[in-house]
Amino acid sequence: DKIGGLLRNANLVENYPGFPDGIPGSDLVRLFEEHARVNSLQITPERVVDLNHNKNRFELRTSQNVYQSQIVVIATGTKPRKFTDLEIPEQFITKVIYEVYPVLSLQGRQIAIVGAGDAAFDYALNLSRKNKVMILNHGEQIKCLPLLWDRVRATANISYHPLTRISKLTTSDDQEMYLECITPDGIDLIKVDLLIGAIGR
Repeated sequence: DKIGGLLRNANLVENYPGFPDGIPGSDLVRLFEEHARVNSLQITPERVVDLNHNKNRFELRTSQNVYQSQIVVIATGTKPRKFTDLEIPEQFITKVIYEVYPVLSLQGRQIAIVGAGDAAFDYALNLSRKNKVMILNHGEQIKCLPLLWDRVRATANISYHPLTRISKLTTSDDQEMYLECITPDGIDLIKVDLLIGAIGR
């Protein structure tokens, strides 16, 4: 819903021309916004409800307007996959999230990230500057880029836990959130402030 989409979550964008050392996703988004402003590009936040092609022109209908154009570029992005095998108690709804940009200012928290791909490891790097982060992988295979894996292993604030599956979210007298996890060593109860799903899009 905002300019930049997934870039807002990115710790470091290294595959974008013009930035040989990479650039934080949030910084790249700011450059996009500045570029649009300097060139007086009009950004219209409207939901598209219909798109038709007739007589070499496209007609695009939104909930408020109708637009016509010779060319349409569809760049709709993706939505994160949500936990479907995990019941989330009402009191923890705000503590289970799928994007990191809203919580990048947090510090001193214990954060669990579920996933094994680029997003999970990149999210961990982004949040580990001011927090303790654990990556929980259901399986054994690490699916992220080798560069991300190397960086995670070199970061003291990140721990990696393979073959670890959350069976349920629970609480105790302190009303904090606990992850009941099935691990190779048995059942483990882990207290966290935030649970992030990075299980695909």
